[in-house]
Formats: sequence, C-alpha cells, structure tokens
Amino acid sequence: MLSHLIIRCVKALFHQFVYELLQQLYRQGIEPLKPDLVAQAVAYIREHSSRSLTLESIAEELECSAGHLSRLFKNKMHTSPIHYLGQVRTDRAVQLLMQTDATLQEIAESVGYPDAHSLSRSFKKYKGVSPVRFKKERQHHFGKQDQDMPQTMLKYALQQTPLTRYTDIDYQYQYNAEGDLFMHGRVKITAMMIMLCLSLMLGACSAPTNTNGSSQTETNHTTTSSNEDGQATVQAKTRIVSTLKGDVEVPANPKRVASDQYMGHLLKLGIIPIGVRSFMLNEAWIDKSGYPKEKLAGIKDLGEFPMNLEKLTVLQPDLIIGSIEKNIDSYQKVGTTVFLPYWEGESTAGPLDKFRRISEIFGKQKEAEQWITEYEKKVAEARKKIDGIVKDGETVSIVQVANKSVYVLAAEGGNYGSPTIYQMLKLPPTKKALNMKEGFESISLEVLPEYTGDHIFVYGSEDEGASQVLNSELWKGLPAVKKGQVYMYGSFSEKGDEFVMEDPYSLELQLDTIVNILLAHKK
Repeated sequence: MLSHLIIRCVKALFHQFVYELLQQLYRQGIEPLKPDLVAQAVAYIREHSSRSLTLESIAEELECSAGHLSRLFKNKMHTSPIHYLGQVRTDRAVQLLMQTDATLQEIAESVGYPDAHSLSRSFKKYKGVSPVRFKKERQHHFGKQDQDMPQTMLKYALQQTPLTRYTDIDYQYQYNAEGDLFMHGRVKITAMMIMLCLSLMLGACSAPTNTNGSSQTETNHTTTSSNEDGQATVQAKTRIVSTLKGDVEVPANPKRVASDQYMGHLLKLGIIPIGVRSFMLNEAWIDKSGYPKEKLAGIKDLGEFPMNLEKLTVLQPDLIIGSIEKNIDSYQKVGTTVFLPYWEGESTAGPLDKFRRISEIFGKQKEAEQWITEYEKKVAEARKKIDGIVKDGETVSIVQVANKSVYVLAAEGGNYGSPTIYQMLKLPPTKKALNMKEGFESISLEVLPEYTGDHIFVYGSEDEGASQVLNSELWKGLPAVKKGQVYMYGSFSEKGDEFVMEDPYSLELQLDTIVNILLAHKK
C-alpha cells in the first residue's frame, strides 16, 4: 500500500514538473519539440527493409500522407525514402556477400528483393559494379575473409534484421543484440516522455546558439573555393553546368579531374583523369581496344564507392564527377563536384546521350559529336554487312540467363548490349520488349515462349546456372532454337566483358562483336 502511495506521489510531482517546465518555455516563446517524422521513417525503413515496402505503405504506417513524408525526407536526408531503402538493402547485401557463402538468390530474398537479378541491378546502381564483381575486388584488395565467422555473424548471416549499428549525421539509432530498436512498445512511450523533458531543457539552453549549421556550410564553401595556390588562373574562368542537384559553377578548363565512373568517356574526349574508382582501371575494353597503357599509368586508384576521400584530397582535383547521389555531399567537401547518375531507376540513358552529357561538363560537345558521327558511319556499314540475316517481318529478343533465372532486356533503357542490338543496328524488337517500362523484365521459364522472337541473343550463356535453362526441353523447343537462330555473347559473372560499360570504347567493341557473331551464323 505504501509503495502505491509513493508511486502516485512521484507521478504527481513529475506531472507538476512537466507542467511548470512547459509553462516556463511557453512564457519564453520556445515551442515544444515535435516528433521527428523523418527519424521515425528512417527507423521504420531500417527495421523492415527486407519486406515489400512502398512510399505509400511507409506513410500509412506513420499516419501521414506520402507527399508530406517524401518532402520532409528529401529536405533532411537529401534523398527519397525509396532510394534510401535501396541503399539500406544494398549495404545489407554487402555484409552477406563478404561474410557468407550464400547465393545471390538467397541474399536477394534476405534483403528484400524477389530475385538475384533485381538485386544485381539495384546493387550496380548503388555500388557501380555487380555483386559478384564487388566481392571479387574486395577479396583481391583485402584477402579472402576467414570463413570461421564469430557466432553473432553466423546467427545473422541470412536473417532479415540489420546486423550493424547505424549512425547518420542527423539521426542515431542503436540496435540491441537481437536487432530490435531500443525504442519499442511501452518502453518507447516511457523513453519519449523522458526525452521530451530532456530535449525541452536542452533546447531552452541551446536556443540562442543554434547557428552551427549555416556557419559550417559557409566554412565548407570557403574551403572548397580557397584551393587557389597555383590554380588561380584556371579558377578565374568558370562555366555553369546544370545537374540534377542544381546548377554548378565549374572551371572552364579543368586540369585535374577525378571520377568514380565514366573513365572511357573522359579518355575519348582527350581527358586523362588524375584518379578514378578501382573498377575503372580494369574495365574489359582497355586490353581489347589497344589504348596505350602508358597513358593510364599515372591515374591513381581511389578505391571503391565512395572514392577514398583522403586520397582524393591529396590529389587536389579541380573537378570531381560522382555517379551516385549519396556520395556527392562527401565529394563536395573536397572540391567542385558534378552529379551525373549512370543508372536512372531500373534503366539507363542511351549511351550516346551519356557521352553528350559528359562532353557538356567540359565544353567538348564538338569533340563528342565528331566521334558520334564517325561511330554512326561504322554502324551504317555494319547494318549493310548483316542485311538479310534478320528477314523482313522477323523479330529479335535478348534473353539473359543468370543464377538459374531468366530475364528479357527491354528495347529501350536496358544495357548489356541491348542499345547496340536495338538502337544502333536497328534489329526489330518483339512487342513485349517494346512495352517494358523498365530496362528488363524477370520472367519464369514457362512463359519464355511469349517473350522470344524469331532470333534470340543470349547474354551469359556460360555463367553459373545458365545450363539449366539452355538444356531444358522448353528452351530446346523454341522455334528460334530449332532453326539455329540463337547468338551467344557476353558474361554476367565476374569474368566481365565489353558489354558491361557503355563508353565509346565499349560501344565500338560491342558493335564488332555482335556483327561478327551474326556474320558467323550467316556462313
């Protein structure tokens, strides 16, 4: 009985304390702290990232409109909720790739993707390379990790709950040993009451000095633009470049360019970067194109996404090109940065459009158009060579077989050679390929006949799991297969080839490869 009286007394004193505190704050003109909707969204996305989430479902869970949530999220996190969801899933996939021997399909299902191909497309969008290539390069740089993982790693290897702690600049969420959020259920209500009081008191004390954000921004701008020693002449003349993150003032003639993508594009424009991402230095086109190796010798390896900021700072670039939005803020602390995404949603811009976009950054549109004109002449000659192989009224489909799955590439917005086959050589796509909204479509083997044309290009025929598709009775029964009108090319796995990238050098090699394959069948 006495304990109940004490509890009631404490509650009464606590309520009186909160009331008095709120009254004092009200008299001082200080507004009470409101729940942070963005923080709740971040926590919810991280906790449920392995589920099927949409902007609407997240907003419904947080009891707000999708538009309102999207606006607040972009203002504070500088990205959309769905883009952030993809980032969380990709980071989780990286852990599983490096810490387990799980297949891509198992990892995909664990982190929230329906299949391995969807994971690979999203992974490449965020990391710039396929999951298999990413794992191979990491093992090459750091050595193969010991498979005898600690018990905690083994326990979480293929569970859906995020393993690592997450710390963001604005939001910090600590996970306990079982992966549950600290603020949960009734504990969440109690914690919120305590945090409310503490936040209000701290807010009252710190309100007059809430200017750190703007001064830091000003300092960063000063640091970025004060890099003038020995470069004053170059920096004096600038141009304005329009990007998806707004207009950017860039040097008119940058001399020290660093880039996490587009090395082939830069080299074709006569620009030798001072530093690039590791993968760029080992692209498949380099050996096949005959590009002089000595010209690449001085290019520094800046690691994977994001490029190593310490190494980047030492190089003192006067222009940085970034292809992944989440890395742009970090790059901007080092120097002037232009954001140019390689992937846009699940598709890519046309390869010639990409080259034009790069040329605009450097004011080299004339050089770009000169190469495009020459390339289009080669394309016209190639069309004459293969004329008649695909007869009038016949259609062409591109099938990708990987990880025991089947994918069909779209007539527009795809890659892995689809622009060369469809846009350049003008080989007629099927109606299914024309009507795909994204760059590809994942299908079951049973419906494959609905997607295949009179001629089939097969990407990744020698990759793992491809034989199960290509040796199936359904595949052997396709009209194109029976007629021998199937053309094997490329590799989706770690082997890599000239079809992975879409720079001018790769496009030239792709054109030759496809034409030679078709001519070989013609004989």
